Amino acid sequence: MAIKRAILLIADIGGYTRFMRVHSINLAHAHDIITRLLEAVIDGAGSAFKLAKLEGDAAFFHAPLRDAPAPGELEHVLDTVHAIRNAFIEQRDRMNIDRLCTCDGCTQIGELKIKFVANVGEIAYHKVKGRMELAGVPVIVLHRLLKNSVPIAEYALMTGPILDGAKS
Repeated sequence: MAIKRAILLIADIGGYTRFMRVHSINLAHAHDIITRLLEAVIDGAGSAFKLAKLEGDAAFFHAPLRDAPAPGELEHVLDTVHAIRNAFIEQRDRMNIDRLCTCDGCTQIGELKIKFVANVGEIAYHKVKGRMELAGVPVIVLHRLLKNSVPIAEYALMTGPILDGAKS
C-alpha cells in the first residue's frame, strides 16, 4: 500500500437514472449511448488524469501530486474539467445529429448532462484482487460531494484546497 497526495475528480453523467428508467424499453440503445458518452469523458481527461474506475454512469479519475504542490499546480483541474465537458457535449451532440433511430432513448440524448466534483488529499493506493483501489477520507468526501442539493443539472463542485491551489 502506498500513500500519496492526489487530485480526485469524478465526472458524473446527470439524468442517467431517469434516462434509464424512462427509456428501459430499449436497454441496448441506452447502454450504447452511455458507453459512448463515458468513452468521450475518459478521452477528454487526456493524460493529466488516470482513470481509477467507472462507477455506473460516472468516471472516477486521479492525478498524483508532489507532497508540496507548486503554485498553480492544481490549475490543470479546471482545464481538465473544461476538456471533459467539451468532449462530452461534442459526443452527445454528434450522436443526436447522426441518430437514425426514433426510440425514446435515442431521441432523449440531449437531456443528459455532466457534473463534476473534485477534491485533493492523501490517498491510500492498494490492490484488491489485482485491481488498484483508492481509499482515504478525501475519497469519502469526494463521493459525498455528489450527494448534494445543487439545484442545477450541470456544475463543477470543488473543495477549498482545489480552488485555492488553482488560484495561486
